Amino acid sequence: MSKFLLLSKTRLCRWLRPLRRDRKGSTAVEFAFIAPVLFAVILGTIDIGRYLWTLSTMQNAADEAARTFGIQHLSAADAQSKATSNLLGMSYGNFTVTALDDVIVSGSHFYEVKIVHNYSFMFPLSMVTPSATMTLVSHFPR
Repeated sequence: MSKFLLLSKTRLCRWLRPLRRDRKGSTAVEFAFIAPVLFAVILGTIDIGRYLWTLSTMQNAADEAARTFGIQHLSAADAQSKATSNLLGMSYGNFTVTALDDVIVSGSHFYEVKIVHNYSFMFPLSMVTPSATMTLVSHFPR
């Protein structure tokens, strides 16, 4: 090894030695490693909460429309508009609402309100399923 390289190596070692004992900035480096995982968990929790809120709102809209459909003997178009009006607070996506006035399930007759929605996740947490089709059906006995 040349004398110049040996001197450069010892100078470099002498210059780096105080840095090995210096702990300033180690918290920032650790946070840089943890931050992506932390933010993914937070954003994933928000997105799953939004999904569950959408599911609950859709189910409540279908239940209320089916109950009103059966009790007030509305037409199918009126039941659809009732369900759609209950979904007005949801400003995203298209909802397909259908109402049938005589559905037979296990030998019994029911009023049926069905809501279908193609839900898209806001954050790229789940690249496997960037969207999900939600189908909710509510029955009310005739």
